[in-house]
Amino acid sequence: MSKWIDAAETALTAVFEETKIPYEFEFWDVKKRGELPDTYIVYFLVSEPSASSADNKERSCIPKVQFSLFYRDISVMQSIPDKIIKAALTAGFTRVNSGRIPRKNDSGHFGWRSDFILYESRGN
Repeated sequence: MSKWIDAAETALTAVFEETKIPYEFEFWDVKKRGELPDTYIVYFLVSEPSASSADNKERSCIPKVQFSLFYRDISVMQSIPDKIIKAALTAGFTRVNSGRIPRKNDSGHFGWRSDFILYESRGN
């Protein structure tokens, strides 16, 4: 079983406890969760390349996970990305890059994203 999901949940739970910014896996389901909040986070698996194998079995992998922050108030950029990065690093991730997400005209949200990797041993 992938450990990245547990690590991502640990990181985002810490961010939520500090900021009360809600988060969701893969996408914000408006039918399930209701209208888009002013600020929210979505995380998802970007890729999960094998890192090593032996005896025709995968022994380790390095999943890349993206945390995407969406916000309507630009002042969110002053502190929330740093909180996300700190929580992800504390949960065991390594940050590999980050950048802006173009403004969504339909919702008025701006965006920021950061990709993280996490080494996972696959055991026997």
